[in-house]
Amino acid sequence: MNIPPWAVTVGLVVLIIFGLVWMFGHRTDKSKGADAEESDQREAASVDVKLVNVPLASVDYLLDMIENRIHEIGVTYQANGRSYHDDLEMTALRAMSRQLGFDFDVSSISSGFAVTRHVHQPV
Repeated sequence: MNIPPWAVTVGLVVLIIFGLVWMFGHRTDKSKGADAEESDQREAASVDVKLVNVPLASVDYLLDMIENRIHEIGVTYQANGRSYHDDLEMTALRAMSRQLGFDFDVSSISSGFAVTRHVHQPV
């Protein structure tokens, strides 16, 4: 079975994010209040309500991984809908970077993509 490199990269990014969620999302019993068990059950019902604090060093590492993957995609990218899976992957990677507070400007150059990182400004 041959797994494409983009699938491996996305899988690793997802594992890292879930690992960070697990590491920084667990509270100790001392930090829980009287009704903590009830609030934990409400938070478990919906994942989007839970926010995770990621250390700045980890944010930079994740953004570097995302930027490197976008560069890799640019090497083999074909325009006009011929790289649909690459378009989907880049959309997912940019969505993850926006959740970390940054975004990328991606432009085409002769050798692939030129990528510029900037702070995400929500509309």
